[in-house]
Amino acid sequence: MMKKNKKGFTLVELITVLAIISVLGVTVGFSMIKINQSTKDSNNETVMKKILSSAQAYCMLSSNKERCKNGTSIELSELVENGNLDEKVYKTKNPAKENNNHNFIAEDKVFVTVNSGVKEFSYSCGRVKYNLSTIDNCTNSKNASEKCEWGVC
Repeated sequence: MMKKNKKGFTLVELITVLAIISVLGVTVGFSMIKINQSTKDSNNETVMKKILSSAQAYCMLSSNKERCKNGTSIELSELVENGNLDEKVYKTKNPAKENNNHNFIAEDKVFVTVNSGVKEFSYSCGRVKYNLSTIDNCTNSKNASEKCEWGVC
């Protein structure tokens, strides 16, 4: 009588295990991509909020009220010089620039508009205008990357 050697796995068992591992790998990969995009969006929103909020603070000072009329613009260099914005902003990637490969520069502008007596501060880039209310809507959205178009210049 011959003994059967039952050591090892059959081909079907190996293929099944590999299929399960592949499905898990793909699932984890897609999750990581989504987390990476979410982190980028969050960082972009924070940077833009910081710049627009500093322009808002700058215009709230009584000495600058005349400077912040409807239709005016404020360069980032002016915000930095007046201490409303940290100079490190020039080392920050500008999310509105194409492919996120360009830093903010001193000549970048924040625009002031007045609608129904309310001042709105915005940063325009190409066809998209980023303002505080829009960015707040993006931040509170579950799909911020779909609602906020970053990298459009």
